[in-house]
Amino acid sequence: MRGRNPKNSTPVEAGVLSSGERTVADKAPGAESHRNGQWRNDPHREGGRSDEPGSGCKPCVWGGMELLSSVARTSRAQRFSSTTVYPTIRGPHLPCLSTPPARGLRDTLLKRCAKQGFMNKKFPILEYDSTRIAFIEPSKVIAPLDMPEFCVICFFKDAIDKVVTEHNAKVLVTDYWEDGPHPIYEIQYCDKRLAFFHPGVGAPLAAGLLEKVIAYGCRKFMVCGGCGVLDKHMTVGSFLVVSSAVRDEGVSYHYLPPSREVFAQDLAVEALTNTLSNMSIPHHIGKTWTTDAPFRETPGRIAMRKNEGCLAVEMESASMLAVAQFRGVTLGQILYGGDDLSCVEWDERSWQLRAAIREKLFWLCADAVLTV
Repeated sequence: MRGRNPKNSTPVEAGVLSSGERTVADKAPGAESHRNGQWRNDPHREGGRSDEPGSGCKPCVWGGMELLSSVARTSRAQRFSSTTVYPTIRGPHLPCLSTPPARGLRDTLLKRCAKQGFMNKKFPILEYDSTRIAFIEPSKVIAPLDMPEFCVICFFKDAIDKVVTEHNAKVLVTDYWEDGPHPIYEIQYCDKRLAFFHPGVGAPLAAGLLEKVIAYGCRKFMVCGGCGVLDKHMTVGSFLVVSSAVRDEGVSYHYLPPSREVFAQDLAVEALTNTLSNMSIPHHIGKTWTTDAPFRETPGRIAMRKNEGCLAVEMESASMLAVAQFRGVTLGQILYGGDDLSCVEWDERSWQLRAAIREKLFWLCADAVLTV
């Protein structure tokens, strides 16, 4: 929780503190003068300027030593408890830990906290927990069904409706979420059972439905969807096989340790590229940018993603790849070029009206997943 300093209303990075709680540095003699911005005249401070040899704030060093000892005293169970109050080692409480005499203490604090397993309390998204069994564990609360091994995840409702009608698809199970029903269908294709479903829009829903279908029994997945293009050479309808995704969303951080990208499995990428090559279909292989906020794709951020090699932007790839990796199932994804974000002004390009391309992608995924 972020608090506010009652003296100057500036944000206080205080770990997880409830009302009335203070860090050990708050309790140190002279700490109040630091929060008031008067630390240069603090009577507890030795020496003259902060960069002079021998300078340093006794309260801050005292607080730092207390923090160091508190880390050593905290058990592993306490470190990973949601109720544990974690000490802060940054911010207005220990300003002098950035001065030359105290840098060694500061570095020791940081290393000790990292070594003993403290989670990052400044950014909740980085508090990765490697515990395999969740409180609501899909395999424990969802009964397995007689499901096909192979599954196509299709983001195009128009294509799904056509397949259901023309191939007499049967409903295996229907999941009900607050946005409505999400049926899981089955057809016979190439003498094999093939499941398919629409995953909704956005990473949390898509990942949640994928979790449930894995619990039902599907093990091999191919995903088809659309994307915004960051490369001007990607025309409407051009195909991109996803090799990796920049994790600019939230879901993947609950499945994998923090990293900049998540990578697709080689087996899945090869299945898609071989299927496309065998049909002589041109395609790209590359990186996509997964974001939760399509209306915050700013020019600066678009330029940054282009510079790091992203060819496209979408909302689910990183999350679905992370879920698949965590659960040990195979998942690949192919996208088709939609609206254009590579130019000075956005061009929608009527990409959602390409019904033939969308249906074609469904069957490409069906062919690819059966080869895995």
